[in-house]
Amino acid sequence: MSKPLEFDSIGDLYQGRFRAEVNKAIRQAVMDCDDRPHLTNKRQVVITLDIVPRTLMDSADLEGLSLSASVNPRLPKIKGGEEAMHVEIHTNDQGGREVHATFAQPTLLPASTPRIIPEGSN
Repeated sequence: MSKPLEFDSIGDLYQGRFRAEVNKAIRQAVMDCDDRPHLTNKRQVVITLDIVPRTLMDSADLEGLSLSASVNPRLPKIKGGEEAMHVEIHTNDQGGREVHATFAQPTLLPASTPRIIPEGSN
């Protein structure tokens, strides 16, 4: 039995993969709030459905629809301050010039391990 296209059935698109992608995008937005609670910018999960009518070649009668769906998590950008860098000029084995940029100050605290969202967890 076929289902009509409506809010309750859009997760069934692409053999159910769309539901998994929407859930993944929601998890990413929620985890970003947990990882960066100091950023009060909104996180968005944008679901887009493009529905286009298909007509019969020799008439204007509706034959069917073309449907494409996408989901896009929109998270606040990751920004950092300006970083001072040292520049070292070297000569390579072929006599060419190489420029190397190095951090002016050693890292005081190592970066934390990024969270990995297990596939299939809601």
